[in-house]
Amino acid sequence: MRIAQLEPLPARLLITFCPLEDLDAMRVVAEYRKHAKQCRDLAARASIPADKKRLKYEAEAWAKMAILRERNLTDKEAPPPTSAHE
Repeated sequence: MRIAQLEPLPARLLITFCPLEDLDAMRVVAEYRKHAKQCRDLAARASIPADKKRLKYEAEAWAKMAILRERNLTDKEAPPPTSAHE
């Protein structure tokens, strides 16, 4: 069974809900994920073990960068922590 891919939201809708800097950051996250997928795809086709290992390592690095960048976005949205002593 093949899972249908969802179409991305039109940019005009994203701009309505996201400040411009967050939209740019979301694009960066999407690019990082795209690079990770490309590396995984190349690794799957690589026949030389050292190439396969290196591509998997690069895919993991791109995926981690996407997670960290996305975490920075969500941390900005969270309210600042309050002190227990207040």
